[in-house]
Amino acid sequence: MKGSYAYWIFIFLCKGITLPMLEARLHFYPNRVKFPACCGDRINHDPHSMVCCAQTLLERGPGLSSCCGSLNYNKKYHICCDGLVQPRVPNFYNSCCGTNVIDPRKKICCGEIILNRWSADDACCENVNFNPHTHVCCDGNILVTFGHATSCCDTVNYNPHTHVCCDEIILPIGNNGLTACCDDKNYNPKTHVCCGGVSHLIVAGRTACCDDKPVNPAITICCQDNMLSPAGGKTKCCGGTNYNPKSHVCCQNAILDLKNGQSSCCLNKNYNPHFEMCCEGKVFSVGNVAAHACCADRAYIRHAQICCLGNILSMNGGLTKCCKDKNYNPHTHACCAGKILDMQI
Repeated sequence: MKGSYAYWIFIFLCKGITLPMLEARLHFYPNRVKFPACCGDRINHDPHSMVCCAQTLLERGPGLSSCCGSLNYNKKYHICCDGLVQPRVPNFYNSCCGTNVIDPRKKICCGEIILNRWSADDACCENVNFNPHTHVCCDGNILVTFGHATSCCDTVNYNPHTHVCCDEIILPIGNNGLTACCDDKNYNPKTHVCCGGVSHLIVAGRTACCDDKPVNPAITICCQDNMLSPAGGKTKCCGGTNYNPKSHVCCQNAILDLKNGQSSCCLNKNYNPHFEMCCEGKVFSVGNVAAHACCADRAYIRHAQICCLGNILSMNGGLTKCCKDKNYNPHTHACCAGKILDMQI
């Protein structure tokens, strides 16, 4: 009895579903799915017989289950190339080059230009193909490689084991380890430091820069080009001054006392992230932070409310999903193009 046609008619009638509605359910959408998908501002009740292409519902037909723009087609016999449906070539590895069909084993597509392959590993250099094992592409120029170590410096190639590119100038590394750049010159980063485009010999541990001058980071902290002492644990910057992160917090360049666990910032104020929330610059005392969330500049309760485009709404009645600024029950309705639609219709 339970699986019979009459049984289900009885159940639907008890639920208030009329016979015309039941007939529509049973006959017009025999393959109706539990949670149908949207197609534009309509519901695709029967994805087994309909397909959505460019927000338009189309009949699937024999194998017409794939989309090419606003058309559906059979992938077994056709291929979609740049929005145009093309017939597949038999005994062919079909690929696209613009709107044309090519065999990628024999051809390569460079800038939508079809070219003959030199090798299976061919690559493109703008509109020309080349073998990357023997050549390199430098800003549109195809050049011979230096073995397995070749880099580009603008439009020219070079060996990075023997040279370095600084400001589009190729310079020799030499025997002095000049592997780093300081503007358009190279230097040895183990013996010198580059500050403001000038390389300085490292002395007294001055391995960092502040206001284009070498400084020792162990005894100096640089805050917006101000050289300051980190004494007293003032190891962090807040604007142009420094502070102790164990006793203070920096909020929008304001140094605030780190009291009562107020370790996080809410614009220029600090707050306790365990009991308070920051919502767009406003601090709320919420007790259990994990149970709350922000909705624009207000706090709301996650398990009982939902935020829809800045509106705090009740989830009573299973209204657990948003459709623009309104909420709905996803078991009975769907949101399609901003409209809440009844899935039973």
